[in-house]
Amino acid sequence: MYKPYFRYFFQILIVLIFSTISCKVSVNKGSPPPPSEEELKQTSKQLPLPKFPDPINGYAQADYNWSATDLTGKTIQATQWKGKVVVLNMWATWCGPCVAEMPSLQNLYNKTKDDGVVFVLISNEDQTKVSQFIQKRNFSLPVYTISENLPSAFSNDAIPKTFVISPTGKIVFEHLGGANWDDETSIKFLKSVAQLR
Repeated sequence: MYKPYFRYFFQILIVLIFSTISCKVSVNKGSPPPPSEEELKQTSKQLPLPKFPDPINGYAQADYNWSATDLTGKTIQATQWKGKVVVLNMWATWCGPCVAEMPSLQNLYNKTKDDGVVFVLISNEDQTKVSQFIQKRNFSLPVYTISENLPSAFSNDAIPKTFVISPTGKIVFEHLGGANWDDETSIKFLKSVAQLR
């Protein structure tokens, strides 16, 4: 008799947890496993939408003095993303909120990649582990690993953390925690950022 209500309560509880909690970056080893596939399916689309600023004002200058390694082992210099809209997301395979928001990031990538928006998903984990994770879930997002600390402009003591950088090199948006990026408001915001010169 009470099972449907219990299930509904449990789903709401999971959504609240994923939308308000982030994972400490330092907790890389010994962390609890990410949520099950069933839990992810229930929560991915129910995560809150990011709250974009209006008007768009850059609050800090991005730092392109760093490099990352793609999943083929090629080193990529961040300077190649200058002059473009960049969605920079820091995540890990062991971080529940990170994993929960990835399907919506994948959908946003699919909808904006032809508009010149650059997606850069960064993990500081072992490249083999990250590659296996991406392949298992059939993601095609541009994913990179990094062994160095990112510049201080991208402070990331907790994840998931997402930045949007304008073509002028300004950080115009920052979001900590899981979010649903697969929404028209995200597309509209990225198009507005592309107009900043």
